[in-house]
Amino acid sequence: MAHNQEMLEHHGSRWGENVRIIGISIDKTADAVVKHVEAKKWQSVKHYHSASSSCSKDYGVDGVPHVVLVDTEGKIAFIGHPMEIDLEKSIETLLKGEKLKTKAGGDDEEKYGSAFVELDTDKVREEMSRWETKIEELA
Repeated sequence: MAHNQEMLEHHGSRWGENVRIIGISIDKTADAVVKHVEAKKWQSVKHYHSASSSCSKDYGVDGVPHVVLVDTEGKIAFIGHPMEIDLEKSIETLLKGEKLKTKAGGDDEEKYGSAFVELDTDKVREEMSRWETKIEELA
C-alpha cells in the first residue's frame, strides 16, 4: 500500500481523476483499517473494509496483496499479485488505451482466460457507495 500512496503522490496531478487506487482490507474490523491507514498516512488511496462484501470472490482474490487493473473501457486488464507487473508502467499503458502484455508477449486475457469478465459498472458503483457510506460513518 505504501507504493500505491507513493505512486499517487508522484503521478496524481497528471493522472487526475483517470486513476483511482482502492485498497480493500480483509481485516476483521473496520476500526483496524482506520487505525492502520491513519498510522501509515495512506490518505491518497481510498480504503474500504470488505465486511460482508463478495468482492474477494468476484475478483478472484486468493491471497494478499492482490491487484485488479481495470482499463479505460471498464474491462479487467490484469488480475494477480502486484509483483507480477510494473504497476506504474501498466497504469500508463492502460491510460493510453492500450492492452497490457504478459511476460510471454500475449494479451493478459489469453493468460488469465475465464478470469476476465466484463465489469458491471452499476454493481461496482453501488458497492462503492455502500463502502463510502460505511467509511463516513466510521469517521
